[in-house]
Amino acid sequence: DGMSLAPWLVSPNKQLDRPAMTTWGRGNYSLRTKKWRYTRYFDGSEELYDVIKDSNEWTNLANKAEYKELMQQLADKWLPKNEAPQVKSGRKLYNVVDADSPTRALKIFKNKSNEFKLLNLKPALD
Repeated sequence: DGMSLAPWLVSPNKQLDRPAMTTWGRGNYSLRTKKWRYTRYFDGSEELYDVIKDSNEWTNLANKAEYKELMQQLADKWLPKNEAPQVKSGRKLYNVVDADSPTRALKIFKNKSNEFKLLNLKPALD
């Protein structure tokens, strides 16, 4: 799903006016521009890398105050405001972290569902 890459196959130097966005699991999004990779996870945690100075993405800048405005701008402009309704039939895993330890992760998330709702974290875990 997404926009066609055909224009860049015809004109590889064509400017891109938006970052690339990837997602895996509910509420996990990563944006990639020429300079930055910004990721926000379903639990509200974030990562930010200057991919020009740190191409291996070793140094997470998300906790540095000077980058808060940049992260907010990226999130406000490019991250989805709403997700499609969750499909419950056939669902084995709730989120990406469930793949590592589905039984334990689901128990933890179900136990924290009310706490997450109070914190207004999206998506809700019920």
